[in-house]
Amino acid sequence: MSTSFPGSLDTFVNPGVADKTNGSGPGGAPTLHHVQHSNINDAVAALQAKVGADASAVHASHDWKLRRVVTLTTGAITGSTTRTVPVSDGAAFLDSLWVYITDGTNALYGQIGSGGGTNTLVISATGMVVIGTANSIAVGSSVVLAGAPGVAGAQGATGPQGVVGAQGAQGRNAGINYLYNATTGTGDPGSGKFAFNTTITSAGTCYINHTDADGNAVTTLLDDLFSSTGSNIATVIIRNNNDPASTIYFVATAYSSFAGVGHITISPSAIVTGTFTDGDDCRLEVVPFGNTGAQGATGAQGATGAQGAAGSGYAFSTIPTGATTLARLTKNRIDANTAALTMPADASCSDGDDLMIYADAARTGCTLVANTGQTADVGSGASSSSQTLPATKFALWLSYTKATKNWFMTQITTE
Repeated sequence: MSTSFPGSLDTFVNPGVADKTNGSGPGGAPTLHHVQHSNINDAVAALQAKVGADASAVHASHDWKLRRVVTLTTGAITGSTTRTVPVSDGAAFLDSLWVYITDGTNALYGQIGSGGGTNTLVISATGMVVIGTANSIAVGSSVVLAGAPGVAGAQGATGPQGVVGAQGAQGRNAGINYLYNATTGTGDPGSGKFAFNTTITSAGTCYINHTDADGNAVTTLLDDLFSSTGSNIATVIIRNNNDPASTIYFVATAYSSFAGVGHITISPSAIVTGTFTDGDDCRLEVVPFGNTGAQGATGAQGATGAQGAAGSGYAFSTIPTGATTLARLTKNRIDANTAALTMPADASCSDGDDLMIYADAARTGCTLVANTGQTADVGSGASSSSQTLPATKFALWLSYTKATKNWFMTQITTE
């Protein structure tokens, strides 16, 4: 047989006393004499190769490996401190050697930049992999010349699926984080807070600070949410994070900002479910309304409506020469020869009746005479039974008060 060492141990068949060298004997068919020697030779050769000759250059041999185990005697290796490690086999070490240094607790592993020459290794912790809790290796530690890292092994098989984890904590509600300030009134409710000008269900304004309870500046966000051009600009929902059943609902009809505070106009009154206590952690949600649309095209002209009933108007008349009694609701022109005008009788007049008297040319004086029991006022400063009208061009409006039976001037223009 050929040897299986060092992969595995060989099994040898020992010849008995009665066995013959030609392989015959009472015990069966023992190994032939020359084969027995050949097997032993193969095994011994394999053993020598495993152990290695002195100063062996075969990295797999025990001789090469044991000569690479030396003791750190020149001082501790800490950080970038450089230490020279003597090696006694007389070999010159090449650059980029891999070493493993350990004091039993901590270890360093990596390539050293320079072998340092014959019989020496120059080592520091710079660039080394630290195994343990520190990159300081004490004096007396063993230094082993190691092989370079091997190639990565094949990916292991996927392990079984783990058990389902515990359910996570309840997440916070959606919306902007604010604290409720139960103090009513106008002005700033305080950073991170909102408040109302009176009790919630009667409030006409909600005040909200431009900094939310998380410390975020939300001025621009609020301006955008309340920017609709419609008569109703947004629906506002405020949820109590401490009590999910407590909610405030209202419609915002206007929004403005002053000194870091948003003013939200509420109409109609807010609807409240549950309760809100000062300092409650709340979430503000704003659902904007759309903007007012562009004006539509002018529609077709409608059909002509039915003609209305004839209206009541003033009668026009020119007052003749001499004295004349006027009629209610008339416009009266006097000429140069009109002497006196008597106002309409009380019985024919209603409260608020008016009439107009005018002259379109200068003429001699004309007197305005009140009817029985009446007074007249044409701007003289006192009502009396008669007043003198202007001798110039003029227009005079008089209105009647039934209760006092007084004709008083409402307007006069002269030229």
